[in-house]
Amino acid sequence: MGGKDYAQAQRISDMVLTVLEFNYGDEQVPSVEEVQDVVEKVLIKNGHAKTRKAFILYREQHRKMRETRDMASYINGTMDGYLRQSDWRVQENSNSGYSLSGLLMHGAGSVVRNYTLIMLSF
Repeated sequence: MGGKDYAQAQRISDMVLTVLEFNYGDEQVPSVEEVQDVVEKVLIKNGHAKTRKAFILYREQHRKMRETRDMASYINGTMDGYLRQSDWRVQENSNSGYSLSGLLMHGAGSVVRNYTLIMLSF
């Protein structure tokens, strides 16, 4: 696309909107991933392989950023649950008192628990 041809960019975005309207209509709302898939297809069908490659790299970078943000949110929730003693496991664990080592065990247990659930889902 070159980045400076506004008219061409407008044509490409109009094509993307047309495909989305045809596929999803007025009733459905496509997910971000679905919209990005359509963008990729329209770019490649219109001879913009370099732009598509850049878009794929952009998508991957933002996917990693979302994962990092989600992980940070999960970690914050786990730690807050322990520190505020709002997680039921804090009160029910008779093997560990409310302390720094208890916080470490709680965090480690949570990570291992989630890792196991993820691995079992495959």
